[in-house]
Amino acid sequence: MDGDSLRNVLDNLQKHLLIVPVGPQAIADAITNFTNDFEDEVQYRAALAAHADILVTRDKDGFVNATMPVMTPAEFLLKFNKVP
Repeated sequence: MDGDSLRNVLDNLQKHLLIVPVGPQAIADAITNFTNDFEDEVQYRAALAAHADILVTRDKDGFVNATMPVMTPAEFLLKFNKVP
């Protein structure tokens, strides 16, 4: 896929997703709760605060105890039929 095609795919995708901001409470919760990977915990706490339905990440192994579904980008695109 060339650069322009990829930009179009990403632009279309971001129109259908909520990209969650990371606020001070997510950082504080991550500091209190992380065990192995602080960055994963920050992402997870931000997703929880936003009441996310799904967490999309390339690092599913970092979210084995998540209370919401965790998918790779490829899994998400396949599930929701958004593959270009």
